[in-house]
Amino acid sequence: MKLLSLWSLLSATTRLEIRAWIAALQPKLRQDALKLLAYLNENAAISEADWQRETVFAYLYGNDVVYNDDWLRHAQSLLVKAIEQAIAAKKWLQEPIDAAFYIAEFYVEEKEGRYFQAAYKQLQQLNETTFPKNQEHFYRLAQAENLYFRHITDGQRVAVNNLEAIMEAQEKHFAAAQLRTACTALSYQNFFKTSYDFGLLPALLQRIEARNWQQTEPIIGAYYFIYKMTTEITNDQLTDDYFAAFRQNMPQYAALFDKNELRDTYISGINYVIKRVNKGDKTYFRPLYDLYKEGIENGVLLADDGSISAFTYGNMVATGLRIGETDYIFSFLQKYKNALPRDTRNMYYQYALARYYYRVRDFANALPCLLKLTYSDIFLQLDTKVILLKIYYETDDLENLEAHLRSFQQFLLRKKTQLGYHQQNYLNIIACAKQLTLTNWTDKAEKIALKTLLETMQPLTEREWFLETVAASG
Repeated sequence: MKLLSLWSLLSATTRLEIRAWIAALQPKLRQDALKLLAYLNENAAISEADWQRETVFAYLYGNDVVYNDDWLRHAQSLLVKAIEQAIAAKKWLQEPIDAAFYIAEFYVEEKEGRYFQAAYKQLQQLNETTFPKNQEHFYRLAQAENLYFRHITDGQRVAVNNLEAIMEAQEKHFAAAQLRTACTALSYQNFFKTSYDFGLLPALLQRIEARNWQQTEPIIGAYYFIYKMTTEITNDQLTDDYFAAFRQNMPQYAALFDKNELRDTYISGINYVIKRVNKGDKTYFRPLYDLYKEGIENGVLLADDGSISAFTYGNMVATGLRIGETDYIFSFLQKYKNALPRDTRNMYYQYALARYYYRVRDFANALPCLLKLTYSDIFLQLDTKVILLKIYYETDDLENLEAHLRSFQQFLLRKKTQLGYHQQNYLNIIACAKQLTLTNWTDKAEKIALKTLLETMQPLTEREWFLETVAASG
């Protein structure tokens, strides 16, 4: 039932506010609807299972009135509409700029020019100083300019008007909105291997560049640089320049954008950098670390309740350890441990802690973390097995390594259906690890043969570790 569903969405505080709004703004609401509101307040925890229509009807109309389902349904419908209107009114008064717009619009419609000027000035001030300079800013600006046009023309044609200002504001709003959607489409296009028709976007990009809006309007510039560095990925120098401009403007974005828009910019920047890393450009690990660190510390990459996803937590740890920021990562692990999802918190924390201990060569602490883990994520389990493989080899514990490789291979065979094409990568890791133990390091030919195998085997995600191990083996 819609009424109970709607009521259940409201907090206790909002319910009190709703009652006040209805009493103040809807004094002509039918008495049965008002009494129904009182009934809901008296039965705050009521559910559909508890809803007894005859009991509710008697509360509204008295025990002497014969039950009429149409009456009760109509009262419910009236109350739903009243609650929705109260929610809208509450939201409207929470946005001063909306109130200012409707006041200015009222004076335009009533042809009260003397009062319109003050209302319009207030509207302009709010749009410039109170709200972030995002695409919504240009939408509101266009609305305000349209009001001003109606005011100065008053149904007449005048030579001096603000039509150009209206068109520019609308064009900037369209440019920001279109670019933002295009950046989202690019990420979906890459992930789902699909394609989209970007329509007017090429002409729009030319227009933006001709007016230099990518430099003068931060919201347009943000998505312009993201779009360009994503689509020009094959030209390293060009995308380096776009990324440099993007990073240079990040403090500006942080000051002007709302949280959702700022999150979009960070995620787009992170996705671009990951592409550069995947192309083999190791210099981009530092920018990747910086983006994650900034985004987490300023709360942009956290949920509204301050929680952090296991994906973001793990990527921050992996990236920081990769570039040697071990001290910061250790403090990060403790600081954000309790922000992880409760049901998988210990698993992801222990895994990340084990990675930290492995990175600082503290194998004595790394092993207990790895061996006591319980898993719900198969790829976490696989990564754990790879770290154990490395620790056994690097500590020259060949007996445990041999047993571990056997159990690892059996695990892969059991999980073949779940792993799909990933299975071959881990089988290759096992094969290369076995070859490490069999190679005679004093035999130059064997060493060269192993190095050639490691360089050419596909797929092999741990290629770098294997080659470093061979290089360090004399």
